[in-house]
Amino acid sequence: MQLGGSEVTAATRQHRRKSATARTTPTVLHVINSAGVGGAERQLSEIVTRSSLNHEIYLLTAESDNRIRQVLGLRQRLRRGDFDLVVSWLDRSQIAVSMTAPFGTPLIAAVAGLPRRQGPRSRWQLRAAISRYDMTIFNSQASLNAMQEFMRPLKTPRVEIVHNAVPMDAPRMPADPQSPPRIGYIGRTSPDKGFDILLEALSRFRHGEIEVTAIGRGVPEAVAAYPQLEVEIEAIGHSAQPWATMGSLSALVVPSRTEGSPNVVIEAFAAGAPVIATQVGGTVELIGAGRGIGIPPEDPDAIATAIRQVIRERDRAEEHVVAARHYVEKEHAWPVVIERWDNLCRSTIESSGQ
Repeated sequence: MQLGGSEVTAATRQHRRKSATARTTPTVLHVINSAGVGGAERQLSEIVTRSSLNHEIYLLTAESDNRIRQVLGLRQRLRRGDFDLVVSWLDRSQIAVSMTAPFGTPLIAAVAGLPRRQGPRSRWQLRAAISRYDMTIFNSQASLNAMQEFMRPLKTPRVEIVHNAVPMDAPRMPADPQSPPRIGYIGRTSPDKGFDILLEALSRFRHGEIEVTAIGRGVPEAVAAYPQLEVEIEAIGHSAQPWATMGSLSALVVPSRTEGSPNVVIEAFAAGAPVIATQVGGTVELIGAGRGIGIPPEDPDAIATAIRQVIRERDRAEEHVVAARHYVEKEHAWPVVIERWDNLCRSTIESSGQ
């Protein structure tokens, strides 16, 4: 159902052009589902704080839990026209914006993962939505490739890659050579994150062989449901500052079944922690070129082997750390990413004639 938002008169377009001219600094309206704690939400929060442009965030769920009311509220907000560009984050927001944005509104879709919509109707709904945008921004080549495949037979709008960013002033947390090897995990326990595979891998270790710290929503419950482990696991629920809670590590394990471009990997790079990660999605790009140890998904034996390799070959692990730090400084530092975002926003506004 098309909920309006398409009838823009020539006078309205002229008013928008005058408004944009009057504002020396462009205003970007970001639309996102909610103010959660996921990777997209954290990246958006930092962009708004660090950018040289003006920004406003509109939360779809702020007014109501009812989907129709959310879309109608968004339609009303977009018709005010007191902005130069709309950036929508995650597929629900991208569909809602495509249904309600007046024609002529410059639109960017920020795609922070892989397309996961199931069923013909739902998939075509997202395809049709994305085709309305002027530009699609992806955080990895894997995400871009997956969307282009998903969009067929429709064409994906202009595509750009802007990597996720991470602060480079975080304290480094290398392993303490005087302490037992310490393995870490940061993430949810949803099936896509593969925490159950990590627990299975840890069953290959004897008591006292390694120490483990795992942080994330559902982690204490998942560990409690796996009593056969000999190794002791420090299981911590959600933490606002997981790296400060974690401390020094011999290796961070990222056992995901699927990923777009996981922030936890680049955070580990910045913190100086060796990374063991499954070769899925955008993770392959991150850990390539000697920046980490890649393992196949769904393979607890491979995880256990990689952990033992990191413990045994500490010099090689340090080589990975050095390469990873150099890479993240070049590609994922906030000044680099913010400049890229600002330039793409400006170019979209200029090309639209706003």
